[in-house]
Formats: sequence, structure tokens, C-alpha cells
Amino acid sequence: DVVPFAPNAAYDVRDVIDGIVDAGTFFEIKARWAEEIVVGLARLDGRVVGIVANQPSVRSGAIFVDSADKAARFVSLCDAFGIPLVFLQDVPGFM
Repeated sequence: DVVPFAPNAAYDVRDVIDGIVDAGTFFEIKARWAEEIVVGLARLDGRVVGIVANQPSVRSGAIFVDSADKAARFVSLCDAFGIPLVFLQDVPGFM
């Protein structure tokens, strides 16, 4: 119900994240920088995971230089602490 049937319709990926992680556990990091990418920590079945998702409601979810940098830094952070990653992607392309 969260993801619209029409391929060009925008939606908030945070609603998708809230639907798959444990209730109330998503902690978004740098929410106001490069808003077309959403990164953060959450619990999935009680275990900590990193979430990397593009945001279709901002710039159609296209990846720009800052959003690629934001995702790469977050992936490096998770790698340093051995945190598994979950990727959610609905990307029209790179700008």
C-alpha cells in the first residue's frame, strides 16, 4: 500500500522503512543533507542493521554527488563496526 502502482508517482521511503524494521527503531543520520538518500540505523528482528535508501519524493530519488558521498560515508561507517546493510532502491539514474 505504501509504494504506488504508477512508476512515476512519488512516495516517502521512510514509510517503507518503518514497515520493514522493528517498530520505532529507525534512527536517520544526516536527514537534512542530500535528502534524496536516506541513511540510518534500525533493528531488524532485534538485530542492528544499516539502511541505505533513495528517496523518490525528493528529486525523484536521482543520485547526485552529495547523495553518493552520503551513502558511501555511511557504508564505510557500517563496515567499520561490522553492521550489515539493507539497500532499498528505486533509482531513475545518476545526475
